[in-house]
Amino acid sequence: MVYPLVKEVVGSPTGNNWVQVHHFAGLEEKRIKEGGEMVLLLSLQGAGEQTATAFGREIISRVYEEYYVNLPGKPMERLKVMLNKLAKERPLFLTEKVAISLLAAVFWKDYVYLGVRGEGTIILRRKGRVFSLLEGNSLEAKVISGVPQEGDLFVLATKDFWGKISPEVLKKALEEDDLQKSQEILSPLVQSNPQQGKMGAALIMIEKQQEEKKSSSEEDLAKRKFFSFPRFPSREEKVKRERKEFSLSWQGKIPLRVNHWLGVMLVSVLLGSVFWGWQRQKQNLQKRRLAELISQAEERIRAAQQVKSLDINHSLAFIKEANSFLQEAKKIAPEDEKVKLLKKETEKLLLLWGGEEGIAPELFFDLNLLAEGAAGERLVCKEKEVYVFDPHQGKIFVISYPEKQTRVLVGGEDIKDKKFFLPGEKGFYFLDKEGVVFWNKKEKKRVVEKEWGKPVAFARWGRNLYVLDKEEEKLWKMVPVGKGFSSPRQWFSGLPSFSWPEVKGLAINGHVWVLTKKGVFSFWNGKEERRNFDFGGVKEPQLIAVASEASLVVVGDKDNNLFFWDKKGELKARIKVKKTITAMDISPQGKWLFVLDKDKIYWINLEKLFSS
Repeated sequence: MVYPLVKEVVGSPTGNNWVQVHHFAGLEEKRIKEGGEMVLLLSLQGAGEQTATAFGREIISRVYEEYYVNLPGKPMERLKVMLNKLAKERPLFLTEKVAISLLAAVFWKDYVYLGVRGEGTIILRRKGRVFSLLEGNSLEAKVISGVPQEGDLFVLATKDFWGKISPEVLKKALEEDDLQKSQEILSPLVQSNPQQGKMGAALIMIEKQQEEKKSSSEEDLAKRKFFSFPRFPSREEKVKRERKEFSLSWQGKIPLRVNHWLGVMLVSVLLGSVFWGWQRQKQNLQKRRLAELISQAEERIRAAQQVKSLDINHSLAFIKEANSFLQEAKKIAPEDEKVKLLKKETEKLLLLWGGEEGIAPELFFDLNLLAEGAAGERLVCKEKEVYVFDPHQGKIFVISYPEKQTRVLVGGEDIKDKKFFLPGEKGFYFLDKEGVVFWNKKEKKRVVEKEWGKPVAFARWGRNLYVLDKEEEKLWKMVPVGKGFSSPRQWFSGLPSFSWPEVKGLAINGHVWVLTKKGVFSFWNGKEERRNFDFGGVKEPQLIAVASEASLVVVGDKDNNLFFWDKKGELKARIKVKKTITAMDISPQGKWLFVLDKDKIYWINLEKLFSS
């Protein structure tokens, strides 16, 4: 006999979408014997939540009536007729324009019958391999049969369930031999998805139970007990009993006060034993619960790490679950070292993955201390100093770090209202409409003559200058020649794959990194490299910075979120900063991130942030 274990993974109704799993278990013995045990996945699209609930109940009732009561024949015949009949009579009980999908699995004796009508797919995992068994359509019900094996996992799921969850996460969930763990991996992913009303699955694992037969020794023992005769005591037993009776005899009388005292003492001992036993049982239950909570928290943390690079929001859902388990564990054992370590780990991950309110970075320097009304717009970080350009006052503020020694360079009208600037060895380079201007305290001269289209970034690597022009769709490169620079020439050797209207910024550290609305594109020697920078969760990227001597790329969006990747495209962190980010840059070694908020500079110690 086949016994299905069933777990459901369904989202809450959203819009006009609704999914439900129903397990026809506990029916009359006659119904199960003739029709088997059915698991039904029902999906409705186009009905409101209240209407869908009423429709759903009516459909489930009709499934029972048709399959278990009205239709004759074997389970496979019944199943196909029932699915087609309900689909054809749909207008009778669905007064609205609603799309219906039915997926069913019937377990009868040693067989399984699978059927689909509408959109959805049924798969089987057997001995580590996954097979697609049935894919439905709205034209005709599809039904197949087979002989399930112990340990088989059948998954009945809607079309959107397979489409919205990544294959890597599904693979991880289906590899689990514990149905509860599979459900715990998939449920947060479904319930955190905006389209969860279309997503649902029934997870069915097969167990085979055999009736236990009594051993021959047990049968013999039962017979002996049934056909037992009275047994008379031997002479030795009689002597023992007499001695025992004699040794307990007492000729005198025990005073009433002593009897009362003995009674009180016995009652106290009894109550103490009961209380001790209750306390011991309570402690054992708490220990088991603590071990269970720790195990569940560890599983969620592992799952979060595995899916982080695929979808950080799903990872965050796992971490929040782990944190809730650890909160309960802390109430049971506040001083447990493992609970403390796991709690520290989850709190760190919540911070790094954007699950907390955000961080308030430490103030590095207030520019008002150097010039009243200062308002920086550009920030560049070099080996030992941070440079901030205020185009309105025509001033450059230079602050060393970590010492915070300062100096102010006043350029006045020579540099006022320039849009971009870069520090050089002996001065500064400014981008204007006619090209590039070099300025220091002693002189100002034009080193590049060029009318730009729409420049979005100005960068320097080595001694070369670069301008990313969105309108002309070129990355211009200028190399030093004599006391000036060469004419600008196109750096890209081929057509980039990004869309030029979506370009937002540029950073260079040997490799060229172009920021667009949809991602970061990297280039080497003029040619594009294939890197995967997942932009899930990035809302309108604005700024990019890279460390020249460390594997770190940072992107800031309009909501002041910072996203950190290594140079291979592995997402390291997503952090909300409680400041408005006007400009930012990273120190060459990747230790410090400097953030400019108009008149104030903040810094974040990245080594400390990422350390365990």
